Amino acid sequence: MIATLYKPTRGKGTKRRVARLWWLKLRLKLTDAIEYIPLGVADKQVAQNRRTDIIAERERERWRMIPARSERDAMEMLISKLVAEFTADLGARGRTGHYVDYVSFYLNRLEKECGWASLKDVTPVSFQQWRQTHKELLSAKSLNEYLATACGFLNWLVKAGRLAANPLRSVEKVDGRGKETRARRAYTPEQLAKLRDVSGEWWPLYLVACLTGLRRGELGQLTWGDLDLESANPVLTVRSAVGKNRKYTCLPVHSDAVAALQSLKPARAAAGDLVFAKGLPRSEVVNAHLAAAGIPKVDGLGRRADFHACRHTFATHLHAAGATQREAMELLRHSDSRLTDKVYADANLLPLAGALGKLRFHKSADGDSQRDSQGIVPARHPVAHAVTSNGGNGHAEKPTKTGLLSSTDLLCPGLAQTGGLEPVVGFEPTTCCLRNSCSATELHWPSALNARGE
Repeated sequence: MIATLYKPTRGKGTKRRVARLWWLKLRLKLTDAIEYIPLGVADKQVAQNRRTDIIAERERERWRMIPARSERDAMEMLISKLVAEFTADLGARGRTGHYVDYVSFYLNRLEKECGWASLKDVTPVSFQQWRQTHKELLSAKSLNEYLATACGFLNWLVKAGRLAANPLRSVEKVDGRGKETRARRAYTPEQLAKLRDVSGEWWPLYLVACLTGLRRGELGQLTWGDLDLESANPVLTVRSAVGKNRKYTCLPVHSDAVAALQSLKPARAAAGDLVFAKGLPRSEVVNAHLAAAGIPKVDGLGRRADFHACRHTFATHLHAAGATQREAMELLRHSDSRLTDKVYADANLLPLAGALGKLRFHKSADGDSQRDSQGIVPARHPVAHAVTSNGGNGHAEKPTKTGLLSSTDLLCPGLAQTGGLEPVVGFEPTTCCLRNSCSATELHWPSALNARGE
């Protein structure tokens, strides 16, 4: 151990000057770094007493008899000041402004409603009591987000050495399985036509949201420099600092969205100016538009309609227009196709009957007319048996083709015509696949939805 008292000196020879106050050179363990601690006293006996107190304090901290000095200082600070330091560090680490804002909102709300003036007040009981009073107001997902945000803040303090342990580490999440979820639905073309008639100057924003699938935060930060509307193939850029997936993405823009955006562009718009300078409509404004258009906020299946439903509308109409799974996933910028198919695609608006009608039954051997999936399928079909010649001499001939259709006949029309496998191409036999001539970006909107009124 090193615990030496000394007075710093300056200069050399006759110009050498000794400081008036004492310092302490301290190292308790060989693995520790040497510390130089100003004692702030001129009397040597007082300095010796200060040295004894500091060594005793460090020993108690080492064996966890008392919290460390950094922990004791943090305990005395207002939690609002610590939250401000945490959010500032999030911004310095490159987190988006939208994320920092909602983290600050969550923590400030917990501070006020849980009565957290300092870190001493942060207890599992205080949070659980707050959660119990808000279980009817907030969904299970939202309650778990509050818990995750609070734990992220407390774990940040632990890593910085300002808190011994996260006091909420033992609090379990709310189990949302089996409970009613707040699912969203997509808008129908008829509903969008009504929304256009009542939304007024907000309509171009709704249309762009439905034709690009951009999220609310991405639309709010969209600038004219992110758009290239004059080229033969208009494109839209989602900057990495704006996109949720933090990736730079370039997307094609629908012609109706191009017209809506051009109608909003000022004569002297700068590249850094926001496209939607007025901002985005709050939930109260969207609800008023829905009520005026006669669109129910919640349908019979318990699904909601709001601004984010425009993104669900984009995904649903991409599927209805014949976009492939991969195309829809790329245009929505999802990392998992299951999110595209199961969450954002409204199955109630997909042309399921039309897809079923594309199936065709081929002509049978007895000359029956072609049947499709909408017709009536006979309940009983004759079965093909092996027929022998010469009074059953044991030499089986090729089975007779009858009206029975197997799954192979339905999925591979070539077999129904040739009675066998198609010729081999390459190393593997050819297979059948469904192809659709509609491109992912060829969304056919009714003329009533055209931003130009055509």
